[in-house]
Amino acid sequence: MCRHHHERLDGKWYPDRLAADDHPIGARIIAVADTFDAITSVRSYRQSRHATKAALDVIEQRGWRPQLDPDAVKAFSH
Repeated sequence: MCRHHHERLDGKWYPDRLAADDHPIGARIIAVADTFDAITSVRSYRQSRHATKAALDVIEQRGWRPQLDPDAVKAFSH
């Protein structure tokens, strides 16, 4: 699961360019959690978004993009 959590649903990322059904559901879930962590953590180039609601808004806006599974986003947000 950890190996594939950077894969995108369209198969245009690394390490194995998995797409759609080949992308393990566990990796899709980890991708959403990893995105949430990235948004809410301090980075060298920006402050964190401490508010859970603000972080969830960003994730939900990205849900349509090929990098996050919309069903995993929905489950994480509820």
